Amino acid sequence: MQRVADLPAGKSFADYAPNPAHRTAKLLRPAEQGRAAVRRIGPAHADLGARLADTVGQELAEL
Repeated sequence: MQRVADLPAGKSFADYAPNPAHRTAKLLRPAEQGRAAVRRIGPAHADLGARLADTVGQELAEL
């Protein structure tokens, strides 16, 4: 899981923050670049997601 979380953090889409509920486990939060990427998602992306789900199966697409 850590490697998956490190991917967006390594590309400045997310960053780590202290976790008040746990001393060593940090929280992953979206960075401004990540928020901007989410704002750019449009209907074409939803269409691509639907086609992907048809291809690989809905269960896998929802992971």
